Amino acid sequence: MLWITRAVRTATASLLLAASAQAQTDTGNDFVAGDKVLYTNSFSTITVGMFPRTLRLVEGNAEVAKVDGASMLRVTSYPTRIDIPLPQLLPERFTIEFDLRGSGWDDELWLVKPESTGFEHVTFGPRDGGVKGEEREFISELRREDDALEKAIPVKVMADGNYVKVYMDGTRVANVPTATLGRSNTISLVLYASAEKPGLISNLRVAAGGKDLYRALMEDGRMTLEGIEFDVGSDRLRPTSDAALAAASTALKAKPDLTVEVEGHTDNTGSDAANLALSERRAQAVRARLIALGVPAAQLTAKGFGASRPIASNETAEGQQRNRRVELVRPE
Repeated sequence: MLWITRAVRTATASLLLAASAQAQTDTGNDFVAGDKVLYTNSFSTITVGMFPRTLRLVEGNAEVAKVDGASMLRVTSYPTRIDIPLPQLLPERFTIEFDLRGSGWDDELWLVKPESTGFEHVTFGPRDGGVKGEEREFISELRREDDALEKAIPVKVMADGNYVKVYMDGTRVANVPTATLGRSNTISLVLYASAEKPGLISNLRVAAGGKDLYRALMEDGRMTLEGIEFDVGSDRLRPTSDAALAAASTALKAKPDLTVEVEGHTDNTGSDAANLALSERRAQAVRARLIALGVPAAQLTAKGFGASRPIASNETAEGQQRNRRVELVRPE
């Protein structure tokens, strides 16, 4: 079947949801739009009742309509697939933005053909959103009152290689360093709507570029290496860390004049001395791996801080998970 239906979430997925919900509370919205526009359409110049010629209607029903005085692409069938042709292959770093109103659950955004196997996609709806595939999902719920469901909400995607972040209504709902969205020269929107509950899309924009590691370090002075994982109580890096480390090494090698300190941090489980030693070993392990990936040793230092610098409460499992982190810091 072409369209991936909603699956029952496992206990593991529920834990991921909880952790993501905690993260979105503390980290805020770090979205930065790309600067090279590949496609944009506000639908304001298109006659009501017509379908935009710059898009392709693969199946279903859609037309431009005026809703509360604003021009929107109105989808009224289940499912409707709309392809967005691009002038080039979607680059490694890009952003996608649009406003969503109405529709049902699990609408989809694909960077490859929806019938392709082995790829994940962005999912969005009035109550939740994130990244989803056949074997895993990274989805957070939106806390919205029933009377707010008919209001348009911004949906934004920011990607750098396999690192993908999804934002809805100003909240980061997914932060996935190992997403397998793929790339092509066509983006597919799949909406599950009806005449009674239409899906409405407006202010569609696709652009190359976006915030990279170097820009984050220059602006903020530090950034967390999302996706770095160790064995419990150990400085042994798990294979799931490979994608994040590879992306960091590529960014650092591109800026050989940038020196950074690798900081290791833990939660407050165990003694202060043990946590300090563990955080030091983990920071050194990340530095060693980055050097092995080609980053010059002189570009990197490493230091552990134990549990002395928490960024979330250690009273919850989610807070402890956030405090167990590795950061790159630009010396002042």
